[in-house]
Amino acid sequence: MAQSADDIVRQVIAGDTNAYAAIVEQYRSALWQLVTAYVRNRAQAEDIVQRAFVKAYFALERYEQGRDFGVWLKTIAKNEVRTALRKGLTHRQKLAGFAEQLELEHAASALEDDRLARMKRYLEDCLGQLPESSRTILQARYLRESPTALLAEELGRSADAVRQILSRARTSLRVCIEAKAARHA
Repeated sequence: MAQSADDIVRQVIAGDTNAYAAIVEQYRSALWQLVTAYVRNRAQAEDIVQRAFVKAYFALERYEQGRDFGVWLKTIAKNEVRTALRKGLTHRQKLAGFAEQLELEHAASALEDDRLARMKRYLEDCLGQLPESSRTILQARYLRESPTALLAEELGRSADAVRQILSRARTSLRVCIEAKAARHA
């Protein structure tokens, strides 16, 4: 004759941990049916059933002898299902939030790319409007990264004169670009 759940619980509490296998064997099918009624993913259902048995094992001393062990065990399994579903929802919410953040970042990146392309066009247009000498000095200074002293020597001017030309050219560029940007806004 099969042992009652209460007898097996007493054996496990007394130290016969192997006796718990009889509990698992006796209630596995019932827990599986309960869990799969809520959770369709087989792997997730298996995890929930296993967690329910493990939690029940560690809570055996709180089980009230004489009560229906199956109901007690199913309550633990239902709580595990709720926890898993709540975590799953939280996980889906996090994924949805992450996807939304990526979309926003992509949109912001596209806007920034557009703004940078526009500014580059403005810069090229405004550079074209500068006198040739100013454009040449700006390009030598910022594209070739030539030091001011070397530019002064190449142009036969003082370093202060080159700095003055660069300052006026930068101011002209800034004013021109700001005017183009204001028209676009």
